[in-house]
Amino acid sequence: MCAAVGHIGWLSAVPKGRNKQRAELYENNELILKSPYVKHFAYMLRLSANIGYISGAGDAKAVLNYTEISAYVTLMDKKLKIWEVETLRKMSAAFLKELYDTEEYSIPNSIVPILEDKEHADYDKAVKFVVALEKAKMG
Repeated sequence: MCAAVGHIGWLSAVPKGRNKQRAELYENNELILKSPYVKHFAYMLRLSANIGYISGAGDAKAVLNYTEISAYVTLMDKKLKIWEVETLRKMSAAFLKELYDTEEYSIPNSIVPILEDKEHADYDKAVKFVVALEKAKMG
């Protein structure tokens, strides 16, 4: 889940020397735009998007805080378990970390789990992703 939200943060970043988000720069590359697949707990991704990936705006961006999560939960009359609240904060931190990665051709941390998860590894997908980034770099 953190990888998927981190990928959204990576796509939302504006690389140094550019005036567009990565999502706009790579809008014709479906492989780069595609977020890591989340089989279980997809509702957490929707919840994260509904609450907001991070707190603040401009230079005051921060990890989602407990007060904001509590306000959303109260307004929407929802009940969350402690692990869900902590996961939302971890997802927010992943988004923020990738959002601040402004190196133009960096590789997002979202593909690291694809390479490290031996049981479900999709090396083909990871290699294609890196190759697509290299092609984009060459213009």
